[in-house]
Amino acid sequence: MLVVEDNETTRRMVRLALELEGVTVIDAENLARARTHLRPDLRGIVLDRELPDGDGLSLLPDVAAACPLASIVIHSTLDDGREPHGVRRAEKGDIPAILEGLALPLDVGPGSTPELAMVGLLRSDIDAVAGEWVELCRWDPLLPPDSIPPAAPLVVAAIAEALQRPQPLGWGPDPALQQVTELFAEGVEAVDVAIGQLVCLREALRRRTVGRVPRDEEAETHARVDMVVDRAIWGAARIAAAHLQRQAVTDSLTGLGNRRGFDADFGIELGRAARYDRSLALVLIDSDGLKIVNDREGHPAGDALLRSLAAALTSMAREQDGVYRIGGDEFAILLPETDARGAAALVDRLQRSDPPPFSAGVSSFPEDGATMMALFGRADAALLAAKSLVRPPRSRSERP
Repeated sequence: MLVVEDNETTRRMVRLALELEGVTVIDAENLARARTHLRPDLRGIVLDRELPDGDGLSLLPDVAAACPLASIVIHSTLDDGREPHGVRRAEKGDIPAILEGLALPLDVGPGSTPELAMVGLLRSDIDAVAGEWVELCRWDPLLPPDSIPPAAPLVVAAIAEALQRPQPLGWGPDPALQQVTELFAEGVEAVDVAIGQLVCLREALRRRTVGRVPRDEEAETHARVDMVVDRAIWGAARIAAAHLQRQAVTDSLTGLGNRRGFDADFGIELGRAARYDRSLALVLIDSDGLKIVNDREGHPAGDALLRSLAAALTSMAREQDGVYRIGGDEFAILLPETDARGAAALVDRLQRSDPPPFSAGVSSFPEDGATMMALFGRADAALLAAKSLVRPPRSRSERP
């Protein structure tokens, strides 16, 4: 394998990760040196884009001529859309993505360290270790009563797979554990609970090693367990925090953004429109007659009406638009790069799509104001004017 990278620390990290997979690695810090290493037997190339003597993409024609069978992974922070179709990409430091892009096996291969006894112990006793982990979580005073870690047997099995490999500093989350960590984290109700449960897992694994692994493997086993669990804690905390953050800005009934998300996005989009002298439109929407539907047909019918209106709004929005439920029967749509005429056209298309009854008001930046308060006030005034013309909808029993 050839690693072309001008940063010495990054180059050494990638080289180490490849060598741990039993691969012979040569490296180069610039394009000129890389060209001297191109030869037909190269299996793969990890290529930085930003090199001292030019863009790494300029090496691709030479690679095609000298070693056409080599896999190529772009390993760069530069992402300008110029990379050829089919060339794999990995973010800086994402070792598992590099290994996957190079089509290297992620399990132990020839030249790797022998399997630790701990791996066999865990594989043969996954349910017992998972059960001990659950018991430790239940009795930990820092965790909620009856705290049960999600997907416990899957996590233990993934730990067993991860322990097959050394876990050097500079390597990201182990690929065997990363996917299961995501499943675990999304099933936990709080970040501190995720961390506490994984601390209990570390203790369960330590107990499993006592008197069961050869003395000459104890230090390496403990080191790998610590590194694997530490990375699982970091990954789970990050995923759980992101999951909770999404919940904090999401309306649970419709799946749209909520008022908190609307306020945050409105400020961002308005700032962007002002900075780059662009248009921004706001549409406020009220469901007509929700209270009547709730009173006459029950709240489940009202909830169904709101979900139906939310689906109609989403179907009309572009990818860059934001759709939110900001109150009981109130919705909002943010339309970047759109003026009042474009917003009115969207409302017209929506009305012709046969959604549940609604009224709408529109405002636009900069014509109707330069602040969130001004734009919201103008759209709200237009919405109230539209609602004054609406007759209350009839219930199902009153319809012909």
